[in-house]
Amino acid sequence: MAEQIWRRLTDRERESLVAAGNVADDWNSVLVSECFDPSLLSANRFSGECRLAVSGRGEVVRGNLRLPVGISNSRLQDCTVGKGCAVHDVRFLSGYEIGENCLLFNIGQMTSCGEFPGPVVEVMNEKGTRRVAAFPGMTCSDAYLMAKYADDSDLQRLLAEFSAAVRLRPAVGAGSMIANVPYIDSLRCGECCSIDCAVLLESLCLCSTEEEPVFISGNSVLRDGIVGAGSRIDGCIAEHFSVGVNCRLSGGVRFFNSVLGDNSTASCCEMVSNLIFPAHEQHHNNSFLIASCIGGQSNVAAGATIGSNHNGRTADGELRAGRGFWPGLCVSLKHSSNFACSVMIAKGSYPAELDIRLPFSLVSNNVHHGRLEVFPAFAWMYNMYALVRNNSKYQARDRRKDRRQNIEFDAFAPDSMQEVLDAIRLLEQWAEEFRGWKPDMPFPEEIVLPGGKIEKSRRPAVILKAARARESYREMLLHYAAKNLLAHYSENGAMPDFGDLDPVPGRWINLGGQIVPERDVDCLRDDVRSGKLNSWKEVHSRLDSLWLAYPGDKLNHAASLLRAAFGWIPDRRGISELLCEERRILELISARARQSREKDFLDPFRAVTYRCPEEMMAVAGNVGDDASLKSLRSGVSVLLRCISDYLEQ
Repeated sequence: MAEQIWRRLTDRERESLVAAGNVADDWNSVLVSECFDPSLLSANRFSGECRLAVSGRGEVVRGNLRLPVGISNSRLQDCTVGKGCAVHDVRFLSGYEIGENCLLFNIGQMTSCGEFPGPVVEVMNEKGTRRVAAFPGMTCSDAYLMAKYADDSDLQRLLAEFSAAVRLRPAVGAGSMIANVPYIDSLRCGECCSIDCAVLLESLCLCSTEEEPVFISGNSVLRDGIVGAGSRIDGCIAEHFSVGVNCRLSGGVRFFNSVLGDNSTASCCEMVSNLIFPAHEQHHNNSFLIASCIGGQSNVAAGATIGSNHNGRTADGELRAGRGFWPGLCVSLKHSSNFACSVMIAKGSYPAELDIRLPFSLVSNNVHHGRLEVFPAFAWMYNMYALVRNNSKYQARDRRKDRRQNIEFDAFAPDSMQEVLDAIRLLEQWAEEFRGWKPDMPFPEEIVLPGGKIEKSRRPAVILKAARARESYREMLLHYAAKNLLAHYSENGAMPDFGDLDPVPGRWINLGGQIVPERDVDCLRDDVRSGKLNSWKEVHSRLDSLWLAYPGDKLNHAASLLRAAFGWIPDRRGISELLCEERRILELISARARQSREKDFLDPFRAVTYRCPEEMMAVAGNVGDDASLKSLRSGVSVLLRCISDYLEQ
């Protein structure tokens, strides 16, 4: 459109337009392209400067809607319309550049006053003091930098300037369709976008592309938002929001002041003031998620009320949860609470704030005994199938073409493994403090904590099967280190030369789905403040560089964790001993994953709805057919061969 040459109408073209019922405030302000065909326009009114490239016979087809190329029964003011467009029954269109081959039909008011700002999204806290200046192409990493470091005022000012530099102009990209919408104001949509039967669209940017089109439908009301490529919104109300790439909002979702990461789905729920990292699932009625930062790869079950009320005098509480957060049916949690990675929460109403720093745990509210119960490493011991399936499930569901947000899908990554090492030390501290345990003594199976330790309550909290959990955590660290060693060995044909390892492993941060050493995040912040990084493009380039260095950094981190936990030395002997232990752990993982999946087939109540075993087999299959277990067996076989190859050298 920018290269189009415009000219004034000829006398014959003007006469043809007038004869077809077209009216203009000033025909000299109506400019056309060389290939303009006046016979394609009828019963329109033009105001201000309108530029028309309407030409070409035929129809524009979008689904079941087929309309002829041309403009009819519409009023246009200060607009540009590309060739091959069908614009019919648009009562007022003002201030837009319409790309080629677009279809606009049955629109009430579609106006704009020029450039408009991206939304300011107040996440993680209903007080509105964690603000994200959203912009097209924003990732969860960007949002986290803006929201988390609220105390870093210079950083926040500069990041807001980066966002403001990304200009939004009203436009409709080539190949897009907008139909049956009463009111639109300040809309920017990319190519091949489809909007049908929305109620209201205001100050909205739809990052649609030909490869990943955006779909808006179902009486949606959307204000002050950004929708990422490949996303679909159907029948929702959203205000002050940002939705990532390949996301789904449907079923009457109420989505306010929230950022939703890539590959996420939400339906039939309410979400207010949240920063949610990629691969989040919340698709049941009566689910509430309010004032939270969720680390992604998470699932909020039906009836859950996460922070729906506050224990303080004002609505300023927060909830933070690591990757893999899974609150069960009808779970009610209070602000302010904190959860480590891969924490599952059993059904129940939890009366007070919680601080659960034990990853892969099962938390339950034992009303009968009047106590909180925490089963550390529960997923490793009894729900291995879920861990195995999740690692492959999230990767399989990642259909993004736009992958500017780097995402770690493995449950055993630096963020969770650092929490595992911390959990081992925490269990040992509690065992010593409350059970009199010493390193030369057997570790206690149960630790009773006084009120106020992990729950803001006077009732006790019990750590169940603590000895087995401690051993399971140690197995996780060994598996994490061995898996990274084997990945390096498989790629390079040799084990790495570690050199000097950090005696104290550095902290890692889940930066919106990308796991980054805290020192690198601090360096990035320093470089923004100093002017070394001057735009979001440069910030993204830095994060991409860190992503390329991630495998090596992760390997060194794993070795440092082992040294800190076990005094491990990365020489030939130490590596061989680790791999021998990994061989046992891989067999353990395979056996436990199969056992946890077999429960679904061995449970006699699973068979009560079938008339015979053959029907059950036809419908449910058997454990041997499970795709996740097949993938696990294949991966384990590769690792075992790699171990044998190294040990036999």
